[in-house]
Amino acid sequence: MKNLKYIIIALLFISACSSKEEQKLNEFLSNFEDLKLPYSVEGIIDNNSGLKRVDIQFVDILADTTGKIIEYEGEKHFSTDYFYLGKLFGNENFDIIILSEYACPPSVAPILYKLYTISKTGKIISSIPFAESFIMPGEESFLSGNIDKNLKIETIYHTKSWDIATEEKPYDFKEKTFFIYTIKDDGKIKFLEEIESETKNTILPDEKINKEITEDTETKIKKYFTQEQITFLSDVKNKFENIKSSKDVADIYKIRYKIGRTIDEMLYKQNVDERENTKNWAFLNDYLPGMSVVMGAEGSGNEGEYSLIPLCKKAIQTPETDDELFFEAYSNGRDKWIDENEFEHLSKFRLYECLDMENCFTLLGGGKVLKIIQRIKKAEIPKSNFTEELKDFKYSVISGLETSLYGYTKEQTLYKLNKIAEELSSDNELLIKIEKIKEHINGLSDDNFNYIK
Repeated sequence: MKNLKYIIIALLFISACSSKEEQKLNEFLSNFEDLKLPYSVEGIIDNNSGLKRVDIQFVDILADTTGKIIEYEGEKHFSTDYFYLGKLFGNENFDIIILSEYACPPSVAPILYKLYTISKTGKIISSIPFAESFIMPGEESFLSGNIDKNLKIETIYHTKSWDIATEEKPYDFKEKTFFIYTIKDDGKIKFLEEIESETKNTILPDEKINKEITEDTETKIKKYFTQEQITFLSDVKNKFENIKSSKDVADIYKIRYKIGRTIDEMLYKQNVDERENTKNWAFLNDYLPGMSVVMGAEGSGNEGEYSLIPLCKKAIQTPETDDELFFEAYSNGRDKWIDENEFEHLSKFRLYECLDMENCFTLLGGGKVLKIIQRIKKAEIPKSNFTEELKDFKYSVISGLETSLYGYTKEQTLYKLNKIAEELSSDNELLIKIEKIKEHINGLSDDNFNYIK
């Protein structure tokens, strides 16, 4: 009878907590205006005037908030401000909400409309950027979005086309890239296709377009690359277009740096003016999605790069899971494969924050490092095609924790380090390294800690 009493008390407690959470969710959702399908956001977003700010008590519902509070113009805000835009009915499993968000202060940040799917219990399922505009003058792009009655989503990245400028009309947003998604019955947003186009005609989300390599692109490849380089790139291109398994994904991932070096070798043979004009090299992505020329670190000149975003999209489509789990370990979940342009550096940026060019502090103590380790462990499945890469990644994460500055207090930092040690209890080599990091941390003064104020 005594045990039954405790069980009843526990059930009543759980029921009370559930009721409180449900009440909080209903209050959160009641702030959204009811929208009707189809719904679209066209043109440049000027500001958030007329929209109600999400109260600080509800921000924890959103999965990708930092939770960091800053002070701006005498008021406290989350480092990202959220505004209610609207709500759409999904199905019996989820609803769709759209929020406007930007980092504080708003005078130097883009306005982003983000579309979320949220379960009936208040759990964020998926999210994608739906529309975005920079509010600083002179910006050269914006994103518009549309969702139809079948829950198919089309977002369009508009870029200024300077080659048609006139005195009356200095530029036109003619160049477009279309991103096509659909929302599945369980609320997960599935990426379908990326289409580049210079036409102003809208491409229907369910229209299948096969993008062919133009003769002009082939001509440029032959103009700039040696025959040996062309043979290598052609082989990679053929492998990419015929990816059917996670092993195919892994094979390309393992040579990603060679792709970048091949572009570098080509660039070094060009004259300075041609090499440093990034627009000259747009055809590379047409030949092999992900290839590009970007500005090097600290203005060191242009260099070749192979973005992993297209490869991540291929990973979603393979029947195996080891490739998806591997990329999830690196990123912040599947959505980020599409949303972020700096995929290769995502984890690094989540491990550290920098005060200036020379002084960076680790985020060990706040839980982000622990989550990365947990995602790596989740990805370490039998017969994975990424076993060595995951091992190297895990070791690099742990090695990076021995720094001179830490974002959180010494107590918080050591607590999270112990949690990481528990996750890695079967890896003696890493446990020895963690013990050395503990000794290092214990030997530091309090001035080396708590840099997140």
